[in-house]
Amino acid sequence: MKQSQGATTAQLREAIDAGRTGSKVPNPDPAASPLGTDDEAAGTPPSAELVEQTLHRETHGSTRSHPIRGSQAKVAEAGPRRWLPIAITVLVLLAIVVLTLLKG
Repeated sequence: MKQSQGATTAQLREAIDAGRTGSKVPNPDPAASPLGTDDEAAGTPPSAELVEQTLHRETHGSTRSHPIRGSQAKVAEAGPRRWLPIAITVLVLLAIVVLTLLKG
């Protein structure tokens, strides 16, 4: 059996699960078909060089100051905008109830 040089899909999956890519919090994800399994089953596994480049790009991206802080910052930025339609809907419903009670 030939030993591969460089990064493997298992190392890439471990980096993702550890939160080093900034795409999720550190927590292992159970997988019925782990990363790379489909490619290997099809007879076209990714080259070690491609996996190495992907691993480096995902863990050393230029826009990430810290993987988890970067993800949390995106969530924090979207927070107020996400609640605005709900707050407006509640205020409109409250106004309808008040107007209905005043008329009756």
